[in-house]
Formats: sequence, C-alpha cells, structure tokens
Amino acid sequence: EKRSFVDHFASKLQQLRETIETYRHELDQMRQERLALERMLSRLHDQARELSKMHMSTSDLESKLSELAGRLERTVRGHRMAKLLYKNYESVKLMCERHPAHSQALIDELEAKLTQDASFITEVQQKLRKNIFESHDFIANNK
Repeated sequence: EKRSFVDHFASKLQQLRETIETYRHELDQMRQERLALERMLSRLHDQARELSKMHMSTSDLESKLSELAGRLERTVRGHRMAKLLYKNYESVKLMCERHPAHSQALIDELEAKLTQDASFITEVQQKLRKNIFESHDFIANNK
C-alpha cells in the first residue's frame, strides 16, 4: 500500500519534471522566435523609414508602404504577444524553481495556471486569425 503510494507519487513527480522540461524547451524556442521577430521588426522599421523618405508619386510605392506598415503592425502585435508568452513561461519556470513538486496543491495550482495559459493562447490565436482574415478581406475589397 505504502510502496504503491510512493511509486504513484514518484510517477507524478517524473511526469511533472517532464512537463517542466517541455516548457523549458518551449521557452527556449520562444526566446529564439522573439529574437527572430526583433530582427524582422528592425528590418521592417528600416524598410519603412527608407520608403517614407522616397518620393511617393506613384500609387505603386504608396501601396508598398501601406503593405509594409501593415506587416510592421502585425509584427509588432506578434512581438508583443511573444513577449507576453515569454513572460508567462518565465513566471512558470520561476514558480517551478521556487516550489519543487512535493505537494499536490502546488501541482494542482500549476496545472490550473497552465490550463489558463493554454486557453489564453487559443484565444489570442483566434483573434490573430480573425485579424488576418479581416486584413485579407479588406485588401481584396479595396483593390
């Protein structure tokens, strides 16, 4: 009976460690994505500055500037979301480091927070899809 409980607890602990490792891996990926987004943001800022300095006599140049401004806004929003997600993962990592898994209450709290984060991520993804669809629809209707 006692051995079974210890084995069960050890199994739960191992699962939690694997989950933490998975989230650490995802955190590393998010850091890399954030750096890539920052580089892309910088390139887009440079492109937008260059285009704004050009003479905007043709509608072709104006549409390209508008497209880049839209891309810049989407990139800024994506970067903002990536920073928020990074902050959330950092909070989870910090909580895991401060409170190692030895209490079922802590495990339950962590699972609740992860579920909440997953719901938030899903909601943000839906909003992004909607915004992308609306922007494509707007572009298609205004050509």
